[in-house]
Amino acid sequence: MNALAAAPGLSEYRQQLRQRLDGCSARPSRPAGPAQVLPLLRPAPQGNEPALEQSLSLQDDPYLMDHVVDGKPVLPMAVALELMAQRVAAGWPQWQIAELRDARQFSGIVFENRNPRRVILRATDAGTDADGYPTVTVELIDVHTQLPRYRATAVLSAALPQGPLLQQDPLPDAVTIDAARTYNEILFHGESFHLIRAITALAPPGIDAEVHPSSPHRLLGERHASGRWLFDPGLLDVPPQLAFVWARELRNAGALPIRFGRIQRYGDEPLEGLLRLQLRFKPASHPQGLCYDAQIADAGGRLRLAITDGESTMSGALNRLSRGHPDFRREAG
Repeated sequence: MNALAAAPGLSEYRQQLRQRLDGCSARPSRPAGPAQVLPLLRPAPQGNEPALEQSLSLQDDPYLMDHVVDGKPVLPMAVALELMAQRVAAGWPQWQIAELRDARQFSGIVFENRNPRRVILRATDAGTDADGYPTVTVELIDVHTQLPRYRATAVLSAALPQGPLLQQDPLPDAVTIDAARTYNEILFHGESFHLIRAITALAPPGIDAEVHPSSPHRLLGERHASGRWLFDPGLLDVPPQLAFVWARELRNAGALPIRFGRIQRYGDEPLEGLLRLQLRFKPASHPQGLCYDAQIADAGGRLRLAITDGESTMSGALNRLSRGHPDFRREAG
């Protein structure tokens, strides 16, 4: 069952979408209130230049030491997407970023020998989509190779809609996994990304979990006590984590993310407290693929983040990334 399609508040949601579209008919002049704090952008963009170059380093981006693959820090795809979304927000401050579409990872950013990496964030106006929403193409480009490592299309809106109520979709014959086993034995992620409180149900059709949001302070340190995420990269990393857990438990393989078909966010209120996550698998295009939809709801049951066509690639060779595997490399080198 598609939990979003079955939600009892769907008619209300569709009405809000129409109001949102009507609000986009005239381009707002300037953002209301103070400028938005964008904690991942260094330095803040000046003017309307499409390309912004910046450095990523273990000093300025301490979360990298909690995302180590084969002994080397690697930029998480979820953080790359938040960085790209913040680049769009800086260039189009009069709009809200309601969605990221066709978000792809072509090749990761690996921090060899702990050296900084320079990247270019390029954002260009892409016109409007089929529904009339303004869109922006955004890329994260490796300065050394001049090749894009990530690409997505941002969909802009005058305001974010309120999400529908998430309908329960029980998993039959499911097992539970506590957070201690999840992070001590199965996953490779460090403390910054320990956002799963419990896996309350794991079965062939999918996973249910209780999760927490992250914050700039959690991922970036004390200098970033203020500011808010757009898509919460810590939370956005949780569905790929769960796909990894599912693959390890039921397919004897690891799984790493390569694509999100669509990421939608709802509501302006800060994400707080315990959240409920539902992930349901769907047919993939190849045997090594894991394709899923995931919805994250707040304490009131309202949808706050929805992923459509998330995709990870499975491989038995990726078992080595599990913290409890004998070939796991524990130190970043």
